[in-house]
Parts: sequence; C-alpha cells; structure tokens
Amino acid sequence: TFVGNNQFNGGLTSSTDISVNSLKIGKGGGNILSNTAVGIDALLSNTTALGNVAIGYSTLPSQQFTGNGYNTAIGYLAGNALGSLGGAQAQLNNNTFIGANTGNLLAIGARNTIVGSSGMANSNYTERNTGLGRGVLTALGSTITNGSGSKYNTAIGHNALFGLGSGSNNTFIHG
Repeated sequence: TFVGNNQFNGGLTSSTDISVNSLKIGKGGGNILSNTAVGIDALLSNTTALGNVAIGYSTLPSQQFTGNGYNTAIGYLAGNALGSLGGAQAQLNNNTFIGANTGNLLAIGARNTIVGSSGMANSNYTERNTGLGRGVLTALGSTITNGSGSKYNTAIGHNALFGLGSGSNNTFIHG
C-alpha cells in the first residue's frame, strides 16, 4: 500500500491487473499473455482467447469463448456484446472496432472492420463487413436472427447502409 506521493527510480512488477484511480490496466480476465486490456471492464470475462486488445470502458467485456480471438476494440463500449451469446471461435475473431459504441451490439461476428462512432450499432450475426464513417452499417441485421448471413458489405460515409435490415455484397458511399 502506498500513501501520499511516491517516486520510483526502478520498476514495479505486478502479477495481476493493476488499478489506477479505478482504471484497470493489464491482461483482462483469463490473464492471457497476448491480451492487452486498458479500461474498466475491458476484456472482463475473457477465458482463453488470444491476441485481443481492448482499450476503453467496457470494451470486449463479454468475450466468453475459448480459442483464437485477435479482436481489437478501442473506444467506449466498443465490441461490448461480442461473445455474449457464446458462439464458435470462428464466429468471434479478427474484428476491429474503433470508435465509441462501435460494434457494441454485435454478439456474434467475425472479420468485421468498423471505424466510426456507433458503426454497426444494431447489427448481429454479421461478418466480413467494412465500414468507415459516422453511422456506417448501423441497422445491418437489426435483430439477432435478421442479420444472419449479412456479409461482404462495404459502407463509407454519413449514415451509409443506415436502414438495411439484412443483405450481402452491398457497397454504399454516402457523403
């Protein structure tokens, strides 16, 4: 226990995640060497998934699966529900979410790359989608069963693919 202001001239080692002003820094749940977790509840429930990076409040907290992960989530609630419904490792890996709420309701999905606040916000059971910009792919597969099979979509720009309920092989550019 440290009290007051302390200065260290050497290193400080911890065998568990550390807490700094309530912010967690470490490997997240499962203590997997190849994972990086920075934020309250980041990678909270991970069991054995490898190669995940979660930065921000409650990023990738529900990854309750085993095997490979290789997911990257940066931003408040990014990838918040990924893994919450279980799913095989092939259904939950190689996703990249950058931006607040990006992919936060995607419970099962793989190989999605989404950059932009709230991109894919209401999507589920989708894979291999690429989105860049505000609101991209927002309603793609708007229910748990409706999004099944939605893949290979590309959306760029403000509200691109905004109201699409399901579908594959679409390209939208909206200025």
